[in-house]
Amino acid sequence: MNPVNKVLLVDDEVLVRNDLHTLIDWEEHGYLICGEATNGTEAIQMIEQYAPHIVIMDMNMPGMDGVSLCKYMQEQHAGIKKIILSSYDKFDYVRETMKNGAVDYLLKHEMDGAALLRILSKARNELTDEAEQVRRWEVISPSVTQNMIRDLILDHKNGMDQIKSVPNFQHSNNIVVAALQIDNFIIFTAQYSDTEKNKLIRSIMELCQRILKELEVGIVSYIDQGRFVIVYFFEEYSHNNIQQQVVDNLYKVRKSMSLYLNIDVFFEHSNVMNNLSNIPESYESICNLLKKRSFSNHGHAVNNELKQEQMVTLSLDHERKLMTAAKLLDKSGAHSILEDVFSHCWERKANDDSIQLIVNELIHIANKVWMKSGLHTEKYYEGDYLSREQIKQHKKLDEILHWLKDLYSQLIQKLSAIDVGGTYSKHVVSAVMYIKLHYKDNISLELVADHIGISSSYLSRLFKEEMNCGFTEYLNRVRIKTAQLYIESGEYQIKEIYEKVGFSSYNYFFKVFKDTTGATPHRYGKTIDSKS
Repeated sequence: MNPVNKVLLVDDEVLVRNDLHTLIDWEEHGYLICGEATNGTEAIQMIEQYAPHIVIMDMNMPGMDGVSLCKYMQEQHAGIKKIILSSYDKFDYVRETMKNGAVDYLLKHEMDGAALLRILSKARNELTDEAEQVRRWEVISPSVTQNMIRDLILDHKNGMDQIKSVPNFQHSNNIVVAALQIDNFIIFTAQYSDTEKNKLIRSIMELCQRILKELEVGIVSYIDQGRFVIVYFFEEYSHNNIQQQVVDNLYKVRKSMSLYLNIDVFFEHSNVMNNLSNIPESYESICNLLKKRSFSNHGHAVNNELKQEQMVTLSLDHERKLMTAAKLLDKSGAHSILEDVFSHCWERKANDDSIQLIVNELIHIANKVWMKSGLHTEKYYEGDYLSREQIKQHKKLDEILHWLKDLYSQLIQKLSAIDVGGTYSKHVVSAVMYIKLHYKDNISLELVADHIGISSSYLSRLFKEEMNCGFTEYLNRVRIKTAQLYIESGEYQIKEIYEKVGFSSYNYFFKVFKDTTGATPHRYGKTIDSKS
């Protein structure tokens, strides 16, 4: 049985979309309409969200039209098949979209079920052929592909002719190139025989390839003088996600090299590309960045001077506490942990590479919390992410700390809005968000009402009508739910928690906890321990 192909409909006319729905029995023929968009901008969002296999799009739409959307998709998502809808039968009009990889086009006034099925079948056949080519590619010896990558880097023209013959490379849409340099390789291997040197290179290659298998999208190849290239091929549509996966993977490579081979390695990587021919130029560019870096930070310097700066890593305690604070919407707690992390960096005189590694891990923790929230298709941070070059340019740790605090503040602000919307009035939504962000403070009905600009009696009435409980009861629910999460984290003693969630008295906290959950805080903690 053929797999179901997801189809996205893009047309600003609801009648056309309805007509497409009724022309064929989509499910019977192995298709699923996964979404509908009214213009190109909406379509891009739905492509990120639903990852369709086929997009049927109109040419003439408000905002971003079909021509622009088709061009965007060819650049960013070339693997998705594009079918064009047009009210015009002049080929000149659709020529631009055909150049951008459209499977075929349908004229609206001639559209019927048979014509639609014919073109859908054509698109499906192309998808099947490409998948089969990729399967064939997978049986090719890794050493062959490694040599192809090396030839592409060293001999662009001949290497490109070779690599284009491999199916998987033909249909690669999102490509990232990374260069890795072994620190002081020439000095490090000066006493090695050729056999020992080749054995070391093979060990590095095998270690890299083992780590790359986790993503199933990377090929490593040795170039020369202790330099390696990794080429990543992604089907993933989001460039932000791709960049994050690459950075995470490269840091894992670096950490494993240090742990298992006692080797220090530096790396740089390109932006996401969509064309194989850009690989050599991108590799040259990132190699130039590598040359600007000092490769004598970890004990292999020629003059053997002991560097003052050290390699520092993020502790597991900081990692756990930061994740807990973010989940509990504890902005001040998250900021305090970030300050402690950077105070540790300052005291230990962390070097540039340590700072980059720690910043990356802190961003990864925020991303992980956001992914688990169920809203990962949206963005939680509206600013610009710091690049590795920008991190190196920061002369003061407090500038990087300020940026990270802003990132976590926006994360917690977005998390606080979850489950707040719905049919509630704007005043209740504002009050609930305020409670979620300030539950640990000494807040009252009057204070919150004043914050949102209405009378306390009006807010009290709204709460009872919309939340089916009073203000204080809701505030205590939030505090007890947060206390439960603190207990589940295992990071704090019971008597430390009551103040963290806004209770001034342990006895009152004990009573409210038992009334709300049916168990005492200690009994609840033991129940959690027994389950784990």
